[in-house]
Amino acid sequence: MSLSLWYSLKGYVRIQIKGNPPIRLLELARENGIAVRGVRSGGDGALFACVTPDGFKKLRELNRRARCTVRITERVGAPFILAGLRGRPMLLWGGISALVMLQLLSGFVWKIEVAGCLNTEPEQIVSALYAEGITEGTPVSSIDHSGLGDRLILRTEGIAWIGVTIEGTRLLIEVVEETPAPATLDDATPTNIVASKEAIIASIFVYEGEAAVKKGDSVIPGQTLVSGTLTPAGTETSSRLVHARADITGRVWYTGRAYVSETTMEYVRTGRTQSASSIEIAGMEATEPSEFAAYDTEREVTCTCSWFFLPMTVVSENRSEIIKSEVIRTEEELQKLSGEASFSRASEKIPEDARIMDYKTTYQRTETGMIAVTVIETNETISAVSPIPAG
Repeated sequence: MSLSLWYSLKGYVRIQIKGNPPIRLLELARENGIAVRGVRSGGDGALFACVTPDGFKKLRELNRRARCTVRITERVGAPFILAGLRGRPMLLWGGISALVMLQLLSGFVWKIEVAGCLNTEPEQIVSALYAEGITEGTPVSSIDHSGLGDRLILRTEGIAWIGVTIEGTRLLIEVVEETPAPATLDDATPTNIVASKEAIIASIFVYEGEAAVKKGDSVIPGQTLVSGTLTPAGTETSSRLVHARADITGRVWYTGRAYVSETTMEYVRTGRTQSASSIEIAGMEATEPSEFAAYDTEREVTCTCSWFFLPMTVVSENRSEIIKSEVIRTEEELQKLSGEASFSRASEKIPEDARIMDYKTTYQRTETGMIAVTVIETNETISAVSPIPAG
């Protein structure tokens, strides 16, 4: 689409090539860097193709050597359309009037969208917006962005944050709802404290209940750490149930494994460059065709027309040709990459509130690469509340 839009803006001509084999002229065009596109056979030895006006002029000069018959069958694109309007002033002024009208209408909000609502009805947000005096048809210049999101939050319930964005004639309201507090057990409910994961007890401080483990003990998930059943020693008094409370931390280990190949395919620059331009209009981009199959691009905005009814940006590009090349990694690179990858994979398993105490990475060289295994030791809370069944 971008290529077609680019040629439509720049303009091109459809040509017919006949005579002393037409392919000869196309070969000369390729050798001289003239872009010829859309080549197809037309029967009777004729070829049809598309070329820019400048390319057509160069093609006529080359045709002195090819000795073919070349004629234009159609002119396509914005330059030819504008040239045709010179003799039709009413049509031209009608188009200008339509553009002016669109420019004026673009200064109003015509669509309101609400995004991010899960439990809240979007109509509540729209109603709050209406209460602020903002509806479809409100001039964009009259909307006070300062504190609008905060004012909308005060008019609705269960909303933590509201963002307001104006995109052309669309007013976008982005909503983040409040997260309800997790359900908790009442302090009067009898509970035990159990291990949430495999660990070695690092510290245990019991406030209510009876400790079932001590520092240095190994525990497994579901094992009782603090019992909520209290039985007075040396008495015949029946046991008493309590809501166990304690601070318990444990030493937990997480393992991550990664493999990195000795060879890899990377893109490297060949040294060939191309200067090009692109135009972005209302989210669509028209880009000058590239001379390279793959390339890196450095872009710089040279012109921005945000006042127009269709936002337009002109960007200059510097393209550097790149090709895939096999690269052999050094031992240091293999250790660095595999070590970082294994550490990252182990870290993904660690809870946010855990504290990393130590880690160790071991490496194993293979014929084709290196394997790294990282073990991270953490200190973290390992307790979970478990209600004591009635009876």
